Amino acid sequence: TDSDKKYLKALIHNLKEIITPLFSRTLQNMDLLSPREVEIRHLINQGCSSKEIAEMLCLSVQTINTHRKNIRKKLGINSTGINLSTYIKSSDSQ
Repeated sequence: TDSDKKYLKALIHNLKEIITPLFSRTLQNMDLLSPREVEIRHLINQGCSSKEIAEMLCLSVQTINTHRKNIRKKLGINSTGINLSTYIKSSDSQ
């Protein structure tokens, strides 16, 4: 019905207003990452552990952990209670 269409249109508009700032912030933060950090971020999103990433990229686990720390800092993840992998997956699904 027409009232349903108006309701859905308003709902979509409101959702866009909520999501747009979050998405914009995520894109801005991605611009801060180095190419290697983007690569590691992608591997984290694929579910790879630091050890697996280190083996794939022929780097030490400590180097990967340093990259993870830098990614957290650049993405503004200050709380140690926030899992980086979960954060990345949730930000990619927006």
